[in-house]
Amino acid sequence: MNTTPSELSRRELVEANEQAAHFFRSQLLAPSATGPRSYLESRGFAHLLQESSWTVGFAPGGWTAVRDHLTRLGFPPEVLQSAGLTCATRRGGAIDRFRERLTFGIRDVDGNLAGFTARCAPGAAQGVPKYLNTPHTALYDKSSVLFGLGEQRANLRAGANLVLVEGPLDALAVDLLNDGNRRLAPLAACGTAVTTRHGEILGRLVRSHVIVAFDRDPAGLKAAERTCAAISGHLRNPFAAALPHHADPAETLVQEGPEGLSRCLTRLRPLAQAIVDEHLDAWPNLSENAEARVACLREVSRVLARLGTGDINTHATRLTSVLGLGQGTVTRELTDAVSAPPESLAPAATGRRQTTPVRHLA
Repeated sequence: MNTTPSELSRRELVEANEQAAHFFRSQLLAPSATGPRSYLESRGFAHLLQESSWTVGFAPGGWTAVRDHLTRLGFPPEVLQSAGLTCATRRGGAIDRFRERLTFGIRDVDGNLAGFTARCAPGAAQGVPKYLNTPHTALYDKSSVLFGLGEQRANLRAGANLVLVEGPLDALAVDLLNDGNRRLAPLAACGTAVTTRHGEILGRLVRSHVIVAFDRDPAGLKAAERTCAAISGHLRNPFAAALPHHADPAETLVQEGPEGLSRCLTRLRPLAQAIVDEHLDAWPNLSENAEARVACLREVSRVLARLGTGDINTHATRLTSVLGLGQGTVTRELTDAVSAPPESLAPAATGRRQTTPVRHLA
């Protein structure tokens, strides 16, 4: 069978990524990389320095270490740039995209190495992005790949619970809990929003529960809302994990150990309910202010409409009890929000609210 130029190009890009991953791995294990290794060990990931199914390495400092290595292996400049491994300079040259960073390979659903996400060194200069991803390429499309997708495909199909997290270290922290039984399949969005395309792909793989374990800060709440909306048509009844406030899974692993992280991933509640509770908790003294209760109801109704959960009756009953408003009022507000044009459902202005401590999700 003949191979088309596009197929050959994709094959070359995958091979370039694989060779880059081998180089990054050799650099991580080199005597000079004590800092990156110590960082992994301090976060509880010493096992990644041994043989692992995860693609973890270190891009050394300097401008052209990866470029020079792959050039010696015979890869032409256009392949390295098309793979996202190098980027053009103003003078027409090419430099490495990843420098002085821990690298985590991102594999597509078929196991091909599509690209990388790379973490800067602790204490990097202000303004340096914490994570840097491969740019859009013929292999890497952030709307259809997730960190861990290639590694976890078989586990998902075998019935492991999907755990959606925000970063690669979070995914690796959750994976530590498996201890050989593969009951959890962590995937990370790596700084990008979970999309409906992700939902479509996962909908064909997931056989069990879906757990969302994002940091419970404002950014994590927004990410949880976007994720819930994106997957609602493809994955049923997602749950929220009970992480400590302002702690992601990787931080929880360090602070509370594997047992503490495991408890957080077993204390679950419906994701939409958890999101609603975060909004409710941002309104102080609702019991003393009827106008605030109505304003809160309108905000929460818009949130639920954006989430697309569809279970209006359950939410109406709960909000009636929590807010102390009439069932008819609550149901009417929810129904109006669900039937409203999407462009009218932008997040409500919340500048006048005073925040209060947030309840745990479980």
